[in-house]
Amino acid sequence: LSNQVSLLVDGRAFVQGSNGKWGIIDKEGNLITEPVYNVIYPFNSGVAVVSMVGERWTETWYIIDTEGKVVKTFAPVANTAETITLNGGFSEGVAIATKGYKKGLIDTKGNPVTAFVYRLMRPASGGMAYFEKMDDKTKKIVKGFLDTKGKEMIYLEDPMF
Repeated sequence: LSNQVSLLVDGRAFVQGSNGKWGIIDKEGNLITEPVYNVIYPFNSGVAVVSMVGERWTETWYIIDTEGKVVKTFAPVANTAETITLNGGFSEGVAIATKGYKKGLIDTKGNPVTAFVYRLMRPASGGMAYFEKMDDKTKKIVKGFLDTKGKEMIYLEDPMF
């Protein structure tokens, strides 16, 4: 193992192996999982987002628990518009995911909290996540904040001048 270590959260940290990939250690430094992950995001709410690159350079995303067990797998599918990729780690129990070039929120079990209709999303903070989406009727960009349950709560108006 190398000296590259991520932040200790939920009693776990990621450590980079000599192969350049990441594994999990506990707070005593005991190895929980071998270094197999290409991309990692810190543990939050007892889970973390990680990815592994497989044959033909396909990337599969996972939600794992603090023991390294897979909670949900997001493997590439033949119809790339149906492939779900994760865009970061969890914040306040939700993470941003992309499906068919549109973003949405998922929960710590990998279930959608919102539809995949947003062109831009920011991580949740203070119980809200910023979003931007196209209004199908007016063809204008709608901006605002939604709660971590997926309900759009606040809409922002463009400046008048």
